[in-house]
Amino acid sequence: MSLYDSLLSNTVGVAFRAYTGNVDPWTLQQQKDDAAAAIKQALGPNATPEEIAAAQSQVESEIDTTLKRADAHPDQASLGPRLPIIGVLDLPKIQKLVDGALIVLAVGAVLYFGVLYHKTIRRQIEKLKKGR
Repeated sequence: MSLYDSLLSNTVGVAFRAYTGNVDPWTLQQQKDDAAAAIKQALGPNATPEEIAAAQSQVESEIDTTLKRADAHPDQASLGPRLPIIGVLDLPKIQKLVDGALIVLAVGAVLYFGVLYHKTIRRQIEKLKKGR
């Protein structure tokens, strides 16, 4: 774990995580470094460098796979914020939300004015029927 990664993960990384909802690259590197050190210690002094490198690369790939499966890898950071129920708020989702809101608004307006002016509408329809 380097001082550079630690400094960036605790400053810029906080804003990155808050905006995207993903793990920032510096925290990811810290996690990989910590896992590599733990593996080296767990394998003991009799492990060959090849065994250590193989185990470390396997753990790094597992970390990456787990984060990608959860859509939390830094490579998957999108240009929109992540909201709890909606997920990443990107342009297509914003467009769907706006379209849905407009449909609900239109239906609500038709129902409101229908209830408000139902007598007037009924009278006009009766006048039209008599005029034929």
